[in-house]
Amino acid sequence: YPRLYSLSRPLDEGEGMPEEAPAGGVRTKLPRALNSSSELLEPDSVLALDDGRFLTVFVGREATIAPGEWFGGGELDGTPAVLALADGDDDDDSHGRRAARVLRRLRERWTLRPTVRVAWAAAADAERQRSGPATNLLEGFVLRLVEDSLRGKMSYVDYMCGLHAQIIEKLSGNAS
Repeated sequence: YPRLYSLSRPLDEGEGMPEEAPAGGVRTKLPRALNSSSELLEPDSVLALDDGRFLTVFVGREATIAPGEWFGGGELDGTPAVLALADGDDDDDSHGRRAARVLRRLRERWTLRPTVRVAWAAAADAERQRSGPATNLLEGFVLRLVEDSLRGKMSYVDYMCGLHAQIIEKLSGNAS
């Protein structure tokens, strides 16, 4: 089940900063996971979707990020990219460094580290204008928002709620 996190400004107090881990040691405080829904896709939003295989960062058309603070190496020209996460000082509380630490922690939770990808909304718009419907990272990002219905089919959550209602109905019918 994919988890969605907001990396938009401002992060809540302490998010992206080191904190003491329950089992000892230090880890980065994560933002709380959000419902995986397209309702959160705003022009200025920056969201991270962790599905275990990929860690995809959605950057809205109007979002302002400092790519050098978030990602290390590679050119960021607004095209979809697979990137490394920037290293930085753990005491640096700039928004970009805090977001990079959150992304690093999300990635490090998995034994097989997910690939970090960036889905630029502005780049997807340009691609659609050039070549018609785009099959790009942005589309893949939206398809993983599991709480949305897709092409007339129920979302996973709606399906499970419907299944639950059917079970309750059967059990109620059997009890009479």
